[in-house]
Amino acid sequence: MTPSTISVPKRLKNIQGQLTGIQKMMDEEKECFDVLPQLKAVKAGLEKCIALYLQQQMDHCFASKQSVSSKKDKMSQMLLELAKL
Repeated sequence: MTPSTISVPKRLKNIQGQLTGIQKMMDEEKECFDVLPQLKAVKAGLEKCIALYLQQQMDHCFASKQSVSSKKDKMSQMLLELAKL
């Protein structure tokens, strides 16, 4: 399976598992150099989820039979949300 074919909910479940592991590491007082790479991996995973979700929503918006003005409004809303990240 390629990265783009893995669904957003599946990716989020994977991230949830990573977070559980990180919490356990912290409870066990593991060294920061063991925990930080795991936190970085979660951050990267979330960024990929955001990008994939946005791509899917944009594809859906363009494929829909809505009016051009409605599509523009939705795209503007998506871009505003993206700018907040």
